[in-house]
Amino acid sequence: ADGRMFAFLRTSGTLRVNLVIRDEAGATLADIPPGPGVSGMRSPAIAPDHARVAYSFAEGGRQQLFAVRPDGTARATLVDSPGINNWPTFSPDGSHVAFASSREGDFEIYSMRVDGSELQRLTHSPGQDIRPRFSPDSRQIAFTSHRDGNAEIYVMQADGTRVRRVTDSSERDDYPDWLAPNRVVYAAEQGGRHDLFAVTVEP
Repeated sequence: ADGRMFAFLRTSGTLRVNLVIRDEAGATLADIPPGPGVSGMRSPAIAPDHARVAYSFAEGGRQQLFAVRPDGTARATLVDSPGINNWPTFSPDGSHVAFASSREGDFEIYSMRVDGSELQRLTHSPGQDIRPRFSPDSRQIAFTSHRDGNAEIYVMQADGTRVRRVTDSSERDDYPDWLAPNRVVYAAEQGGRHDLFAVTVEP
């Protein structure tokens, strides 16, 4: 968020994806290969104190969440459960990590403290709930949900309460993020085009 580091994914071969971490000047701090075979990292997220970069990676028959130092060392497991764990996001105050998991058969949003304790399921819906993003004040989480039949943007409090739908489209609204504590930007598919839109939400 402060622009001092950025992380991205880069293909390094056929169906192989590296995690690359760079500083604000563009110098590479780490270029982490996925390992042998067809595999790759997903969804990098940088902790607000720059101490760790979290990402999703399939290993041992399940897709888990890991974290490394900015130089790519000291890999540690953040989440290890059945199913797919993906889309980690750190709260700006550094206290929590939110992510989506299919551990109970359907993608739901979960939250935990950064040390892995106090795991809490935040959503309960028959459709996929994915791609959570904390608000700048850490009080709210925006996410994509299919609970009403197609992809729409929802917002809830960080503890999972006050879930409300903030977009209404017959097509796809997805990939939410925050412009301000009460402003969410997202990608919308309308008439065969993809554009960026923003919506104001209640605090």
